[in-house]
Amino acid sequence: MSRSARDSRPGRAASSALAAGLLVLVLSARPVWADPGEGPRPVIARVLFRLDVGQAGPELEALVPIKPGDPYSLKLVRDAVRRLSGSGLFSDIKVGRSSDPDVTLTFTLVRKLTVRTIKFQSATVLPTEELAENLSSLRAGTDFAPDKLARAESEIRDFLKREGFFESRVRGLAARDAQAPAVDITFEVAPGRKYTVDKLTFSGDVRIALKDVQKRMSTREGKPYSPSGLDKDRTAVENYFKSLGYQRVQAALTETLFHEAQGTVSLNLQVDAGDLVKVVVRGAKVPLSMLTRIWQERVFEEWGLAEGESRILSYLRKKGYLFAIVSSSVEHQGPLFQVTYDIDPGDKYHIRSVVFEGMLHFSVKELQALLGFQEGLFALGGISGERVFSLPQEIEGLYRFYGFAQAAVRLDFYRKGRSVTAIFSLNEGPQQRIKEVSIVGTSEFTPAALLGQIASRPGGAFFQPRLQKDVEKLRTFYLNQGFRETKIDVSAAKLEDDLSSVVFSVDEGQRVKVEKIVITGQRVTRRATILRELKVREGDIARQDVILQAKRNLEKLGIFSEVKLEEVPLGPQAISLVISLREDQRNYAGLGIGLETTSAIRSADIWNNNLSPRITAELIRSNMFGNAAQLSLAAQYGLRAKRGVLAFEQPHLFNLVLHNSIEVMLEREHRVSYEFERQGVSFNAIKPLSKDTVLMSTLQWARTKLLSLEIAPNEVDRQFSPYSKTSLNLSLSHDRRDDALNPQRGSFSSAALEWAFPLFGVESNFQKLFFKHQQFWVLRPHVNLSALLRLGFGRGTMPIHERFFAGGSNSFRGEYFDELGPRDTDSGKPVGGKLLALLNFELTFPFILAIEDLSCLVFYEVGNVFSSRDDFQFSALENAMGFGLRYKTPLGPLRFEVGLNLNAPGGGRKVIPFITVGNMF
Repeated sequence: MSRSARDSRPGRAASSALAAGLLVLVLSARPVWADPGEGPRPVIARVLFRLDVGQAGPELEALVPIKPGDPYSLKLVRDAVRRLSGSGLFSDIKVGRSSDPDVTLTFTLVRKLTVRTIKFQSATVLPTEELAENLSSLRAGTDFAPDKLARAESEIRDFLKREGFFESRVRGLAARDAQAPAVDITFEVAPGRKYTVDKLTFSGDVRIALKDVQKRMSTREGKPYSPSGLDKDRTAVENYFKSLGYQRVQAALTETLFHEAQGTVSLNLQVDAGDLVKVVVRGAKVPLSMLTRIWQERVFEEWGLAEGESRILSYLRKKGYLFAIVSSSVEHQGPLFQVTYDIDPGDKYHIRSVVFEGMLHFSVKELQALLGFQEGLFALGGISGERVFSLPQEIEGLYRFYGFAQAAVRLDFYRKGRSVTAIFSLNEGPQQRIKEVSIVGTSEFTPAALLGQIASRPGGAFFQPRLQKDVEKLRTFYLNQGFRETKIDVSAAKLEDDLSSVVFSVDEGQRVKVEKIVITGQRVTRRATILRELKVREGDIARQDVILQAKRNLEKLGIFSEVKLEEVPLGPQAISLVISLREDQRNYAGLGIGLETTSAIRSADIWNNNLSPRITAELIRSNMFGNAAQLSLAAQYGLRAKRGVLAFEQPHLFNLVLHNSIEVMLEREHRVSYEFERQGVSFNAIKPLSKDTVLMSTLQWARTKLLSLEIAPNEVDRQFSPYSKTSLNLSLSHDRRDDALNPQRGSFSSAALEWAFPLFGVESNFQKLFFKHQQFWVLRPHVNLSALLRLGFGRGTMPIHERFFAGGSNSFRGEYFDELGPRDTDSGKPVGGKLLALLNFELTFPFILAIEDLSCLVFYEVGNVFSSRDDFQFSALENAMGFGLRYKTPLGPLRFEVGLNLNAPGGGRKVIPFITVGNMF
């Protein structure tokens, strides 16, 4: 006979599961074995596992270190339950023991359930998206428990009540998946009744006309009542009062009387205007909003005045009024509370340079580098007055980091006209240094090896926070060497003036190994695919950095919505690595619709530009064959181009970490001078060489057929069609930008070499080299400069569809798309070339300071396309300049730009508008 604990429910904490398991043993154990004379100690004959879903495999059984033939003991089973609970895989653990002389242990395990989907059913149209967003107890992808379902029902009722649905009824139904530890939640919702406002009254110290208050409210007599709408109304009323100077206004609902028979409700809103706070600024223009916010709550007057003076000085110094003087006062006149700031802004100055005096430890260049600015930027306004006044405290903090605890900085100015030189006089004081560093308590590593992991050195600077960072570095070092439970303390003793002795005390833990790897949660993904990303195997040292990298590798596959790694102790020197996975959706579909025209926009009347829709669609099936591969189909249909690409991608190639893909392409595209049709297949491989550097290679076969040619045939290297190409492309890129879509600083460089060779009887025989470098600078806050250099070289027999073209919003904005460079003498159409040289400069600055994402820009560009390298001449380079607006979006900037060609034929000026999404590339 076996018994099991009864008081366990799904979703209980691990400690509850542990207690439940132990309770079973207490109830079912026989009170023997204390006296050896009473009989032999029982032996475990069998260990059985019962899983609520599926069968318990050897991985789960490995978490229980009990084997047939082991002597039975309560401690042995208690340790097994603790390990199962520590894995985080189970919501309930029950242990049963037979009463036979030899013991049979039965572990009944209930997996944690995951919420897979949440749906709402109602006879009334409900805001289901808002309902789902307001659920905090249950969300898709989180753990499920019955008590969470009851809390979710209450949250839905509360939400409906806020939206004006009273007496609603909600019932949650959880449908368990028989094949996986997942549930689908359906909420059956009866919204209840709504009430109409029959009376809305006001009380309190209102002070202004009620009709002006009511204008700000959507809650009115005869309209449905919504508590959330009334909350918005209260906020609108308070904001209105604040705009009139009543910064401490309070509006509260003090009476709600429901008339159920009539289905109406009477409301009373109490409005207390409070003091009329008036902020007066005399002597200069500053934003009042930054001052009125200080006085919206009741604050200590001395603090409020000082805070206002500080904000004004900071604002004025940023504008160049370096020597402004601010004084303030408060005056009470009945209900009027007036705060007055008197400002003497003085003259406006430009900071010409910065001088440092009294430095011994750093050179000027070293200090400037540590502070993050360069002297050469001052001429471009690279430092503001606000920053100058904050530098003394910044420099003192920097010196303290290097052991100068008594460092002091004095700021003076040397004026010359309307320019000033900021002079920082430093009194470094004595440097606190470390005389000796000792590491004690180690046995596995030499002190010299551990000293190499920390920054503290004999003769180095003494700074207490740095010592704490060194402690963390040593802890991390031990974890990465497989040690657990290592304790490290640091102490410092002063030996003599300005010298200290530092001692790191180490209590080494145990080095542990990964005895078992338990993988759970995957349904489609193959075990071999997961193990391939781990880089840790059973029997390896449990190095934390390798384990954390394994987690990152699994996340980078893009097929899991959640990856958890838990270490479950199996003894003093062994752990089980439990990997809990939650697979993401495998199917994705996308559809996009836009507008395009076959020619550049040449009229302000947008409807006269032959606009036509452009449709893009994409279908993706991920985690193909359970090995993280992906099959995708992308299609585009528009006036200029029609294309379809079928791609198969996978993260590995023959067990090598090499992201690769095979693509089959069909396309038809209309260009300015020709139209072509192309079919091709390519093999692509991408290999990151470092954090910022990526190598990409492509082997391609393509067959291109010219459908129309609007230039003379003798302008085309290959007069026959179709044209076949076999090519190898190698591309190396180095990306140091702070943001790939909206960069402000950093750089991006790439070099691409393409070699088309006559293989398999094809006609191709040319080489192309394309180099690009982008650089971004921040000249001052919100003012940015960028430069883009592009060089393209070609040689050999290059058909027109392989030549370099330029012109348009992403290359040279002084010409329309593809129209820069040599042209056909008969048709005037561009023919492309074998040499491309382009240089672009852009300066962006704020358009309206209050709208941070909107900026203005001016640009200058120079370059051209040449038929061959021999045709290159500096005098043949064309110049363009222009201006525009740019709005930052998550997909890159939305650009409206106007380009002016300074070398237009006939000596005129060609003005070209562009509307584009995304940065220049």
